[in-house]
Amino acid sequence: MLKGFGKWRFISFLLSFALLVEAAVPLGAVNAYAAQDKEAAEQTETVQELSGTEDTAADPLYASSGQDKIEEELSEDEYDERGPLSAFEDEDEEDDEEPAEEEEAGDEEGVKDEALEAEALEPEAKTTGTILLKYSDTHIVELPGQSLYFAIFHMGYACPEFILKDDLKVEQELPVNGRKITIHLNGHKLYGGSNRLIKVGSNAQVTIDGYGPDSPNKKGVIQEFYSKNNGGAFYLEKQSELILKNVDVELCRANNGGVVDMLKQSSLKLYNTGFTWNSATKRAGAIYIDGPKCNVSMDSESKLRWNSAGTHGGAIYVNDARAGIYGGASGTLIERNTAQKDGGGIYVDGANDARNAGDAVIRNLTFKENEAKGDGGAVYINCGGCSFTGIKATGNKAGNLGGAICDIGSSKPLDRTNSFADLELTGNSLTKNKSYGGGLYAAATQNVSLSGKVIVQNNKDNNNSTDNIYLWDDLTEHAFLILGSIA
Repeated sequence: MLKGFGKWRFISFLLSFALLVEAAVPLGAVNAYAAQDKEAAEQTETVQELSGTEDTAADPLYASSGQDKIEEELSEDEYDERGPLSAFEDEDEEDDEEPAEEEEAGDEEGVKDEALEAEALEPEAKTTGTILLKYSDTHIVELPGQSLYFAIFHMGYACPEFILKDDLKVEQELPVNGRKITIHLNGHKLYGGSNRLIKVGSNAQVTIDGYGPDSPNKKGVIQEFYSKNNGGAFYLEKQSELILKNVDVELCRANNGGVVDMLKQSSLKLYNTGFTWNSATKRAGAIYIDGPKCNVSMDSESKLRWNSAGTHGGAIYVNDARAGIYGGASGTLIERNTAQKDGGGIYVDGANDARNAGDAVIRNLTFKENEAKGDGGAVYINCGGCSFTGIKATGNKAGNLGGAICDIGSSKPLDRTNSFADLELTGNSLTKNKSYGGGLYAAATQNVSLSGKVIVQNNKDNNNSTDNIYLWDDLTEHAFLILGSIA
């Protein structure tokens, strides 16, 4: 035991030693940051020498110079929501860490810090390949593919055009919100694996053109995107628009809508574009219209082929029939699509209201060799009040009802009439026993209106007997055929 004055001298010594140690830690941290700054400056000089640039900080396209701007515009939480986009997120996290006690760690800790810093400088690869950002005809900058998310999400307002320099793998969904952007595939391929390609936000417009400055005549490819929900490659929120030109979209998958899911008042436009070998676990091998007042327009060079649905709508499923589907002037081809239940080409379902009304307008589509294991080899209609114009169907098959068209109609008291103008049904057939309507089947209480140029011939039942139109009649309920002006 220490006694008297000696005891207080010992306590004073301990306090003094503690203050010295406390002061030494910040000093070590300052020295560590000084060393890091020196090393960072040396790395910057090396990058400038390799890239041939003298002052990358002056160029807003370089992520290192854009970091300060991002930090000013975004809160820390918003910045983190970007996901692992670049090395700079990791650098920010490193700067927030407490300084290491380098005096005690010695050389071993110094080596470890250098390794961590080197790892932070390498961006986490979410894409591969190279892209060009086009601000204007005279301002085009080349960036690595992993910058695509960052460029679209943060720079899409200033830079509306992106050009691929080679094939690009995208492993993170790209969000486009409230603005217009254009992506030129330049004859190259965008491909994924376990993610959707683009979510088009409300009031946004996305245009993807397969052509580009280096490949003015070679179509681009969008391939192998996936969603466990709806829309394997694209998800269109309300009042958004997607325009695809000179593109082939292949091997995309989803629960509903192998390629695209469309919400209320969204628009899809296809020019010289093909949807091929896409699939849905449930509905719509290619296009899932999941809200009212949606529009799909396709030119005559566009095609929907070899798509498949686990239940209904081999190529297209209309979940709310208040929609418009418009083919090209000479017809858009919907070919060799399959549905395990109904609607080998297209399934049209009614609005979920008291009338079960349809009001769909469908024009200029050519259905060839589609197949439904259930009903409606080309078209299945589960509502009334729909208008079909310029429909051609040949070589389609169904198991039970309607080798080409199965018109179940509406179960409600209003809008039971579906009208067909300029209808051509030839060479369609049924495959199962007790099947009806090799060309067209109309259910009880349903009205079918025909007008214009109508050709219905050489359609067969499962016994190869002629069965062009079947109107259900069981003595108590009847289907009716209404003939307008027939050419």
